[in-house]
Amino acid sequence: MASSYSLKDLDPSSYERKKSIDCTKSSIEVYEATLNVPTKIGHFSVKFEKDSEHREVIFDECLSYLKLPPKGEEINFDLSDGYYKYSHINWVAAPNVKLDEILRWIVDNRNSLFLFNDKKPLETDFLSYRGVFTKIMTAPFVQEKWLIGATKFKGTIYLCPYYENDTPNEIHNEFSYGGIRFEDYITLSNPSKLSHEKEPFTLKRNEYFMVLRNKIQSYESSFGKIDLMYAAEFDCLDEGMTNSSFLENFVEIKTTRHMRNEYHIQDFHRKKLIKWWCQCYLGGVDKIICGYKNRNVVDEIESMDVNQIPRMCVSYWSRGQCFSFLRQFLAFVQQTVVDDDPNQVYLFSNEDVFQISSRKLLVNSHFQILPEWYIREWSKNSKNVDSL
Repeated sequence: MASSYSLKDLDPSSYERKKSIDCTKSSIEVYEATLNVPTKIGHFSVKFEKDSEHREVIFDECLSYLKLPPKGEEINFDLSDGYYKYSHINWVAAPNVKLDEILRWIVDNRNSLFLFNDKKPLETDFLSYRGVFTKIMTAPFVQEKWLIGATKFKGTIYLCPYYENDTPNEIHNEFSYGGIRFEDYITLSNPSKLSHEKEPFTLKRNEYFMVLRNKIQSYESSFGKIDLMYAAEFDCLDEGMTNSSFLENFVEIKTTRHMRNEYHIQDFHRKKLIKWWCQCYLGGVDKIICGYKNRNVVDEIESMDVNQIPRMCVSYWSRGQCFSFLRQFLAFVQQTVVDDDPNQVYLFSNEDVFQISSRKLLVNSHFQILPEWYIREWSKNSKNVDSL
């Protein structure tokens, strides 16, 4: 059974409540904040089977390649095909691996990352996954509960996502399966294969991650900048592309229902497109391949220009608001997480509507973010620096 994390797991005596901040649209501070285009500094892949908790990190590229049906060909992709054979699997659950996979990449690349600055050897203010920053950027606009842990170690704050992974209802589980099924319909593991050489569906999966550096800045001279390092999973390379060095060569794959009325369109612009845009912007991806569903069958595919999305949604949110709230939240975390201690965990959650609360854990628990093997590795590096 997958690990699960919830505030319900905590005894009230095991933590100290800290400050909270509002995350309503009106609470976003008015200043110009910008988020740069990310820079790739490395990659890794993860091999796993969907019905197993075991995940293997390999320092190689397990890439997928987009292969769309020829123009004019009828599209009829049944996203429920095979589901009842695998309906016992929780397709909604996210892996509760904390930050272990990117930490393994850091250890494997420590010689190139270790810059002889023992106070902040990673030379970044925050380290996390792209999904964490997406949750933060969308928080004032989308009512979704989340729980994020934070630990400061050698000058860098590690932000860790936690997931409850409750048993999903049948509809949500089938929809999540369908998203993976759609990817399989339109991607290949080998770009030289012909499109009619359809690869069989399998529980053995590969995920390709890039490790990116970025920074958020403000025109306010008193603010300065916040440096970010994060891992992001990429769906596939665009058709005809084989060079994985350039972020713009990748595309994101999404599905959504056909929009039959004005309410559907507004809901799509207000809630879904903001997530898609934040995810793509943080990954430097310019294109989304969207499959439109009718009763869980994709019968239309559209290529969406990521850069046009904020213009489509200007009535509901703006890129500037997303950037500003990200800066606002990260500054709040920096003010709260003051102990540079690899075993000290702070929790940030939005269990209350449009308010983010913080807690300082007073005892070690399963919320621990940094594993002992990672802490020991930096201890070795510190001794190497001291001996120079």
